[in-house]
Amino acid sequence: MPVLTLLTSIYICIVDVRSHRIPNWSLLPLALSLVVDSSAPSFKVLTLTLTLLWSVGLLFGVGMGDIKLLSLLLLLQGSQILDFRYLLNACLVASVTIFFKLLMGSGLRG
Repeated sequence: MPVLTLLTSIYICIVDVRSHRIPNWSLLPLALSLVVDSSAPSFKVLTLTLTLLWSVGLLFGVGMGDIKLLSLLLLLQGSQILDFRYLLNACLVASVTIFFKLLMGSGLRG
């Protein structure tokens, strides 16, 4: 299943970069591959995190495809995603990506 997860993730990234959309049907194979090795956090942590995620998404106009993808990942792999080391690495990768995007002069808009 890790191969299916990797291939589906690569496909979602390519489609998102090209069209700035994540189709709902592309999340289904990802969900199926992740449900096999599910590690959801406690109900209280999951509810609080999903509420915060959807609130921030709606307030700041984050794409709903991104919100649905993060919700799926939180539901099925939340214990790993909410781990401090994972969040720290995600922030590091995002910072480097933003730096290079600004360095190339493309700005922060898609």
